[in-house]
Amino acid sequence: MAAALLLAGAGCGSGASVTRPTPDYNRPWNVLIAEYSIPVALGLALPAGTVGGWEERPNLRGFVQGWTHRPAPHDVDNEFVNFVLHPLAGSETHMLARRNGWTFGEAVLFDAAGSFLWEYVFENLFERPSRVDLLVTAPVGCLLGELRYFLKEEGILPWLVDPLGSHGEPFVELAPEGLLFGIDCRF
Repeated sequence: MAAALLLAGAGCGSGASVTRPTPDYNRPWNVLIAEYSIPVALGLALPAGTVGGWEERPNLRGFVQGWTHRPAPHDVDNEFVNFVLHPLAGSETHMLARRNGWTFGEAVLFDAAGSFLWEYVFENLFERPSRVDLLVTAPVGCLLGELRYFLKEEGILPWLVDPLGSHGEPFVELAPEGLLFGIDCRF
């Protein structure tokens, strides 16, 4: 609990002595939507069960049930995915907002909105939203993401704590020109 309070307090400074870049409120959404579209496109293009363990093909009835019924207690993911990879994904969403000049509070809300968007819009095409995913991904991810952001800002192994953003460009982004892949920025 003390660690959570310490991390939460790290983003709540007055900011008087820190010059913050002008926040870019569009780019993180463009990156997030582009990144979320890739597994959905693969799930639609490949045979059922190939991506994400999604055995069911999308249908309107299942999508509506995702919105009108309670989230499922569990999904097809194992414990490693639910309690390690999902918080890492949530922390990357948090870092995406922080890299673009968002405050701690804004990044927390972005992380929660991103998790909700994934569960109820994108993944809901294939399976009902998962209670475990909703309760773990954003809350643990924002704490881990803020810790990573703090370490990066302090110059402590920035290539390790922010490997996807250390080059300054996202891997994939939805831009006016279409879907942009920044693979050359990663290698």
